[in-house]
Amino acid sequence: MIANQGVAAFYKGEIALSIDAQLRKLDSFLSIEDLHDDVAEWWEPVEINYKGYDIYTIGAPSNGFVSLLILGIMSHFTPNNKEHNSQNYLHFLLEAVKASNRIRLSTPGTPEAKDFITNQLLTDDNFFSIAKSINKEKASTLQGVEEGKDTTHFVIIDQKGNIVSSTQTLGNGFGSKIMIEGRGIWMNNAMAFSTFEPKDNPMDVHAGKYKLSSNSPIIILKNSTPWAALGTPGGHTIPQNISQVVMNLIDFKMGMQDAIDASKVTFLEEENVVKLESGIKKSVISSLKEKGHTITYGDIGNAMGVKIFTNTNSISFDVGVDKRRDGWSQVNIPQKIWESTSAID
Repeated sequence: MIANQGVAAFYKGEIALSIDAQLRKLDSFLSIEDLHDDVAEWWEPVEINYKGYDIYTIGAPSNGFVSLLILGIMSHFTPNNKEHNSQNYLHFLLEAVKASNRIRLSTPGTPEAKDFITNQLLTDDNFFSIAKSINKEKASTLQGVEEGKDTTHFVIIDQKGNIVSSTQTLGNGFGSKIMIEGRGIWMNNAMAFSTFEPKDNPMDVHAGKYKLSSNSPIIILKNSTPWAALGTPGGHTIPQNISQVVMNLIDFKMGMQDAIDASKVTFLEEENVVKLESGIKKSVISSLKEKGHTITYGDIGNAMGVKIFTNTNSISFDVGVDKRRDGWSQVNIPQKIWESTSAID
């Protein structure tokens, strides 16, 4: 229906009527007028240059800037031997994550915050200042709020070179547990992670406010040319997960699949613990515990990504899908292009 009728089918047509009818039965405050009045807004992406690569993600009301903040801080990690997932590397990364999340918890999710994010947070002076403040021998603490985990990510590249890196979420599993009859649409419960008090707090859910999220779809350019696109679900762990994949690609020269498969760590602020995946050395785990990190174990994220290789006459892709869940990839090659050239792999 949407394919044939466009967005009007959802916001003003039969789907809108179905949503309105079911929500009325549930005495919901959401009405068809809200659907009619909804207008898509464009927000400029935020970016940093990380070691010669331009990293782009979405700006407010998403907290996507946290991914860039982590990368910026990590750009000042200068050990004698930068071994992947070494004890010093992981400790510094976890402390960079905590520092970034402290900033996230106090940063408003309004589009007006972009200037503050761009001109004060995402600067090399700020990256250096935070990196310098990190205690290399002792873990800090941070207590935050739990976020939903029923999220997915996809990357699409078309034959003209347009790239979409998109993260979508329902909040918790199956969102609000309300499915619109006959439409197969689950309603999310993203406002469950917000609060009315105090007014104007970063998670404010009063009318007219913007809902914060941690979604952080990434597009990377090298020499002004698309180089990679990637993303992952995972609530507030999204920036932690995706920044590790980016560093695996750039710093450790991994292919996309290896960058996604590599063992990761995340800081779970709602529990004040560190989650590790299998594959981290026992000696590294012991060192992290000695520095004061509380350790738990489990899988992290569900990243998807594509690296793009272009030259004058061809384009090829290095695709990575996450084996931790149900990722998959597919290439559709238009017949006329296939017949005229074998340059697309």
